Amino acid sequence: MKTLKIEIPDGLEAEIKKYIESGWFKDESEIIRYSLREFIRKNKPEFAEKFMEEDIRWALNLKKERAGENNCL
Repeated sequence: MKTLKIEIPDGLEAEIKKYIESGWFKDESEIIRYSLREFIRKNKPEFAEKFMEEDIRWALNLKKERAGENNCL
């Protein structure tokens, strides 16, 4: 497993501690892993759509470039 070192604002640290103290999470690592999994799960469709749009734009630009090269011949 990869270890990351992060810096967070004091207010966010206080919120994390509240969740740990109330028993929602075992420790800071667990809440951070959970938060990252949820972020990825919720944003995965949006990211996939963005990447597909970028790929389509790239392909359309390439098609235009190639069409322009053929017109020069």
